[in-house]
Amino acid sequence: PSKILFIQILRNALSINKTDWALNYIGEYAPRLKSAYQKPMRALALAYLYLKLKEYPKVLENLKDVKFIDARDKMYVKSLYIRTYYEMGETELLFYQVDSAKHFMSSSNSLTENTRKNFVRFLNYLVNLVHATEKSDKNEIEMIKHKLENDPELPFGEWLLIKISEITKGAK
Repeated sequence: PSKILFIQILRNALSINKTDWALNYIGEYAPRLKSAYQKPMRALALAYLYLKLKEYPKVLENLKDVKFIDARDKMYVKSLYIRTYYEMGETELLFYQVDSAKHFMSSSNSLTENTRKNFVRFLNYLVNLVHATEKSDKNEIEMIKHKLENDPELPFGEWLLIKISEITKGAK
């Protein structure tokens, strides 16, 4: 398979909680990729799997082995770092990665304008959510939730909605 298809199949499997299947898939199909892609795509795939399994140190460990083949890979890696640091409560590292991702998005000519705009919107929503959560601003969190529910184009919008649900359950 192509590396894009390889990652898309993996992400689809993880979205329906097929983690055992995903692990077998990585083992079987990463070696079938072009030889230059095998190690970085295996590491990227394992990072996705470990994020799903909430094994955050393993996510970070695998991300170190991802060598960027193209701008999309770099965007995937940045999104994994950002979501992992969020989950770990590492706000300073999260904001550093968000800033780095915004800089990358503004300077990357190889991603479409739509992809760049959507990813930056995700980053802005996430930063606003972190600030609202730190201030325990229930109205702001509710407003972010409402905007997300009406923004189907947003990458990781579903993940953000899950995070908001966790925040609001924890606040009750």
